Amino acid sequence: MGEDAADRIFEVLSHETRRRIIKALAEEGPLSFSEIMDKAGVEDTGTLTFHLRKMSEFLKKNEKGEYELTELGWAAYEVLKSALGRAAREAPARLREEEE
Repeated sequence: MGEDAADRIFEVLSHETRRRIIKALAEEGPLSFSEIMDKAGVEDTGTLTFHLRKMSEFLKKNEKGEYELTELGWAAYEVLKSALGRAAREAPARLREEEE
């Protein structure tokens, strides 16, 4: 992955709503606009449209009109998964250190 792709991934993952969208599509498969709204906890269609536009390189629509991750979207999910896994592994160690 080049620096330019990494920059775009970090930018898209910088917002919680976009992280939720990436995670939902990766873990649940193709989703409709309304399903993404529900899974990402977005109540306003304009807000979701804004985020989907920001994520245009990360998403594509399939023949049913559902959203799916592109190759770059899957790369973003791997980065997100790695970051979340690391945070989960480090949290218990930090708690133990604080208790001592």
